[in-house]
Amino acid sequence: MDNPINGGAPDLGQPNPGTAPQAATPDPTASVDLTAIKLWTVEQLQRMRNFRRPYDTRRSYYYRQYIGQRDRKLYPDNLTPRSNTFVPYAASDTEAMVSRIQDAFFSIDPPIEVRAKGGSDDGADAMQKVQLTCLHRAKWIKQIEIMTRDLCIYGHVGLKIDWDWDFDTVTGPEPILQMQPFVDANTGQPILDQQGQPVMVPVHGMDGNTIQIGTQMVTKQVPKNCPKIIPIDIYDLLIDPDERIVAHVQEISFGELQRQVQNNPKLYFPDAIAEITKQLSQHRVLDQPGVIIRMAEVWDDTKKTVTVITFGEDAEAISWKDRRYQYRNASYSAYKRRVYNGPPVMLYTGPNPFAHKRIPILHTGYIKVKGDVYGIGLIEKISDLNEGVNTFVNMITDNWNMGINRRYAYDVQVDIDHEQMDMGNVPGGKVGVVGDPSKAIMPLPTFVPDQGAYMLVDLYKGMIEMQSGISDFYAKGVGSPSGNRTSSGI
Repeated sequence: MDNPINGGAPDLGQPNPGTAPQAATPDPTASVDLTAIKLWTVEQLQRMRNFRRPYDTRRSYYYRQYIGQRDRKLYPDNLTPRSNTFVPYAASDTEAMVSRIQDAFFSIDPPIEVRAKGGSDDGADAMQKVQLTCLHRAKWIKQIEIMTRDLCIYGHVGLKIDWDWDFDTVTGPEPILQMQPFVDANTGQPILDQQGQPVMVPVHGMDGNTIQIGTQMVTKQVPKNCPKIIPIDIYDLLIDPDERIVAHVQEISFGELQRQVQNNPKLYFPDAIAEITKQLSQHRVLDQPGVIIRMAEVWDDTKKTVTVITFGEDAEAISWKDRRYQYRNASYSAYKRRVYNGPPVMLYTGPNPFAHKRIPILHTGYIKVKGDVYGIGLIEKISDLNEGVNTFVNMITDNWNMGINRRYAYDVQVDIDHEQMDMGNVPGGKVGVVGDPSKAIMPLPTFVPDQGAYMLVDLYKGMIEMQSGISDFYAKGVGSPSGNRTSSGI
């Protein structure tokens, strides 16, 4: 039996029969339909994943440009580092666009207005307050900022608008009231509850209010009752090229999955949870709640249905996420929890639960192109131009470096202290010749960058500005046709 748990861990041992709870036997008439739905869903997920694959490499490259990370460059000795500057046009243009969008949406207070149309203004004001309160609890400003930044970096983004069925744990003071037994008016005897204890009721004072004798701290579970706005990671979003099916692949711990089932049993099939528990128990997983379940939520706009199924075979997405950490000279691969990659288990299938019957995942490209569901991103438009600027800047820096740390030619027949020469000649070098040169040692000619070399940087800067549409406009039209020399302009 294959081990359904991965994550770099060794084999978890032989199956341990008798420890897993037995799953309930499904209805035979429904099992055929469920099997067909599961096979169809897995096929659609594989098709959409294969469609996304060619874009993953480029998206990873655009993320590297956003954080300004490049491969290390060395001189021919493979020891001395060369200049490796990354001119941050990708990051500055992205942040400029994010700030402009946030300013356009939220600079006016309130950002959303509800106006009466045939009704009273009081009702409209009440609706506006409720709407803004719910959106504030959903942290919509923060989520839209994350969505906008991903849109600029990757060129495509998905935003899921769901309802938060979870609870907040709230602790607060609660009054302690003076209580007394509830007496039957006919018999004059206390009324007893099912356990045989007197039923207690609050005591009211002369003013008619209950008498409070103290306070106590009480912890309660309060329903959130607000939208749940989720910016979907680019590697967790699967789009049908025909845009009729959208899938959100998410990672959730098995403990969190069990907690959701406990709070709302209608979210998932009990048999499916029992099947995953059985798989984990057979392989003697000690930390069952910590195992990551990667599951896909597939929305079909044609059938108006939603299906939730485990999709552990999409390991490529997890590897691309790992690589984002590695680009920052870090890694969490050795510390991440195990991932369930056993056979697909259908956790739920049914009709679209929303009244509007639309897919609750909105997705868009930065620049929409007909026939291309992913569109074109901001960094994608200036990617090659940015790399050109990087090349010129690093070539100029290396030339100045070589001008200071000169290369030398020397006569191999002359006694020279090579150790002292090597210590002060980095990243230069030396070339041995038989004969002169200049009787013992002489510097080789170097190229000093002139004004024309720097003009290329300004040329590329103008092309980046023209292509991205984001310019250093603060000095334009105020007496100077060129950009100013502020930090954003440079």
